Amino acid sequence: MFYSRRPLNLGNFDHFVARQWPKSIVRAKGMCYFKGEEHMCYLFEQAGRQVSLHQAGQWYATMPEEELKPILARDQRLQDDWDPTYGDRMQKLVFIGIHMDIEDLRQKLEACLTVVAFFLIVIASALHLVRQIPHFTHFQALTFGV
Repeated sequence: MFYSRRPLNLGNFDHFVARQWPKSIVRAKGMCYFKGEEHMCYLFEQAGRQVSLHQAGQWYATMPEEELKPILARDQRLQDDWDPTYGDRMQKLVFIGIHMDIEDLRQKLEACLTVVAFFLIVIASALHLVRQIPHFTHFQALTFGV
């Protein structure tokens, strides 16, 4: 199974599926989402030569907070899957095949993930930490580009 919280780049994922898809994969299925369409969950399916990608609805993370809170409070499974940054958004793809090169597949899928999202999270975390330091002024934070 391939699992990640970062969004996929649609162009990179399309290139992977159309041009780099390993012949060893017999079946694949799972949910995913793409940069620029973070609100939408997609269902990806592959069986033999047939490949499909369909909208499966919106993620809970797109709901207004006042509607989301009661749902989160009563749904333990959703709580377990919840990420403070991404909410319930995730890439979760399962592959069935014969003699698959798992490491090569993982690397190709990770190359489809957006990199910018990761760095924005790091920057946001650093800014949060900097603001916790009492003597660190706003001017100093701007000077360091945080």
